[in-house]
Amino acid sequence: MSQLKLLFSLMLLISIILVMTMNFQINGKINHHTLMNINSSDVDKKKMMNYNNQKRVRVKSNSQCECSSYPNLEIHDDEKLSQILLEAKMEFMKGVVMEKFNSLDVTLMLPVNGTKVWRRGSVNPRKLTYPASCVKLAYLFSSFHWCKNVKRERIVDCIDIHTHPMITWSDNLETGYVVDAISEQLNLYDLNSVNDARFHSWLEKRNFTMKYLESRNLIGNQIFIAKTYPTNSGQMPIGAEAVQRSFTGPNAMAPCCAASLVLQTMYGLEKEETDYAKKLLFHRRFDDWSAIAPALPPGTLLHNKIGNAYDNINDLVHLVLPNGKEAIVAILSNGYQRSTDSTILARFTEILLQKLELLKGLPPIITLTTDSGNARYNTQEGWIYFNNQTIQTIGKDRIGNSIVVLPPNQKVATTLSWDVELPEDGLYEITVYTATVETSDGSSQFDVPCIVNYYPNASSGSTYQTRFSTWTKIGDYLLNKGLNKNVVQIQVPLNYPYPVSVNAIKFSKYPNY
Repeated sequence: MSQLKLLFSLMLLISIILVMTMNFQINGKINHHTLMNINSSDVDKKKMMNYNNQKRVRVKSNSQCECSSYPNLEIHDDEKLSQILLEAKMEFMKGVVMEKFNSLDVTLMLPVNGTKVWRRGSVNPRKLTYPASCVKLAYLFSSFHWCKNVKRERIVDCIDIHTHPMITWSDNLETGYVVDAISEQLNLYDLNSVNDARFHSWLEKRNFTMKYLESRNLIGNQIFIAKTYPTNSGQMPIGAEAVQRSFTGPNAMAPCCAASLVLQTMYGLEKEETDYAKKLLFHRRFDDWSAIAPALPPGTLLHNKIGNAYDNINDLVHLVLPNGKEAIVAILSNGYQRSTDSTILARFTEILLQKLELLKGLPPIITLTTDSGNARYNTQEGWIYFNNQTIQTIGKDRIGNSIVVLPPNQKVATTLSWDVELPEDGLYEITVYTATVETSDGSSQFDVPCIVNYYPNASSGSTYQTRFSTWTKIGDYLLNKGLNKNVVQIQVPLNYPYPVSVNAIKFSKYPNY
């Protein structure tokens, strides 16, 4: 009988340990609320478990995520916005060519005019994704707190020598220096085990950003602790940083809290902090530092932080359109399947802006496709027209119902010319959209020669870089109101070694400032 009692007690003890272990760890990674207050004692671990349970209760039942309540701003979840986001995602994903691109999560915020209220819609608001360099926005945000309240500096950019390149050029080396500075904790190269007595105190300091974001209600279920590699402490995590990576898992970001981070960066900081952040986050639409920017019309004010690594392509965006419409968007995806996919989210953004009707009141935007109903193009020898009946495996990512393709290595030089009817005189940005062609290497990027005929009776030779599934820019040109014949001529030389896919062309007028 005593042996049975002993066996029962042993089984009960094992069960308790298993339950505590499950509570302490989520999906093989340390729970982030426990992480922010890690301590080696059992008493403190129990406190952290209780804290974690209380934290879950504090999430409002009518809210999509934890990052919802702020003293200076109101966020109202909007089911209609969420539905529009879902519809835009479904339409976009139907045209995705790369089969492994199967994840896209997004949060959108729109301001209610004249108030401090923001409407919010989401698709998978709490789903975690590896943020890549998007995590650098969190480190910038917490660096302001470190400069002002820890170092007691009078300037918010007290480590500008590091924060500036970290954001503007997404420099991993400088990110390492920022993490070291604000956590006041260098890597320990001889620390190789979580059981090392130094590890918990080291991790406690490295949690500086997470603890500060938690105090601002900006952390949710996310993890922001690791550097981005290669960096100042090594090509890959080593020493204490390697132990941390195995203990906590990699950095993780969710779209809802990421959007709130952008919102607070733009509207929740002191003016000098926001002004500095805006300066670093400002980008031109075709400088290749935004995954969505090619979809935005000329004259758009863009602040953003892109993150692309492995198969992840993400973008945290604040934008103001030329008509004054403002939006905050956080998009996290695994769409970085080809080396040229750094702007793969532009088409999704274009669909979303159209569904939201945010482009109303803008200067004219004329989009032409190769569909017979609105076609304004002429071809010479060699070009092949494909429509919905003849398309099988190519052009899945097309706009409209058709594409025109010139196979490689043609024995004659040949041309495709576009005509366009414009409602106004003015300066127009000309961009082209290229659907994916099966016979070409999806990762290749090559120049297509063309001629643009513009006002007044002038022409200019140019090229545009082929990027599948996105918009690329030819240039900016003065064009006349009315019919502009042969305004863009794609001129493919003899024996050109690549297939040329033509699907759509866009003429977007610049605002008259």
